[in-house]
Amino acid sequence: MFYITGDTHAQFGRIEQFCERINPTREDVLIILGDAGINYHGGWRDRNLKRQLAALPLTLFSIHGNHEQRPATIPTYHTVTWNGGKVYVEDCYVADNKAGMVVTVRTNSYGGMLTAMVGIDKDGAITGVKVTEHADTPGVGTKAHDEGHLSQYVGLTELTSDQVKNDSSVQHVTGASVTSGAVHKAVYCALAQFD
Repeated sequence: MFYITGDTHAQFGRIEQFCERINPTREDVLIILGDAGINYHGGWRDRNLKRQLAALPLTLFSIHGNHEQRPATIPTYHTVTWNGGKVYVEDCYVADNKAGMVVTVRTNSYGGMLTAMVGIDKDGAITGVKVTEHADTPGVGTKAHDEGHLSQYVGLTELTSDQVKNDSSVQHVTGASVTSGAVHKAVYCALAQFD
């Protein structure tokens, strides 16, 4: 079933009441016609709201409003085909037992877009990083995808910069600095989802 509502402006009390009243499932879709307020601030307020909305028992589909960041400018979003069209989604999976989360992030790399998955435990420490899709040069850029390079992120709870060369907590791969930077930016954005 499809449902439609107007602007929510980050106030989802009426949506929660609606869910309590009709008992929807994930197959039910609520379309918000602009100004949802989900990507308004670009910081902790948005992340907290997204956690709240992830608990709702339906699928949200938001049409861009005047006062929101565009998903194309947010690295944690990517496009998928849905009902015959292209839509932006943000993948962030929180474990049912609250033991941690996995965030999928897309960043610009040397060969094009790079997709990485970043695991984070309940305390905010990185448990693993894996590059799942890329078009980087084999044997050169892909050195930044190696487990040996990625393992330096394990256990970290913060990065001091979104630029790998400005962050003393990790090293970039010489000769693959663009790809190293793409991986680093992905991890930085994933940690920002946890905060």
